[in-house]
Amino acid sequence: MAPRQTGIQVDLDHDERGVLQTISVVRRALMLAEQPAGVAAEYTEAALRCRSYDELLRVTNEWVKAN
Repeated sequence: MAPRQTGIQVDLDHDERGVLQTISVVRRALMLAEQPAGVAAEYTEAALRCRSYDELLRVTNEWVKAN
C-alpha cells in the first residue's frame, strides 16, 4: 500500500532520537490516533527499509507531520 498522509502531528527531537526510537514514536502515535488496522505496521515496514536517517525522515513525513 502507498504511504498516506494521516495529518497526525509528531514531535521529533532529531538530536536525541535514533532510527529505532523515531520509528517507535511514530508507530505509537499512529496507533494512539486509532488509524485503521495495519497503518502503523505499514509505516514500520517502510521505515525499516530506509538506508539513512534522512531517508527515514522523508518516509516519516509521507505518513505524519513531523516537527
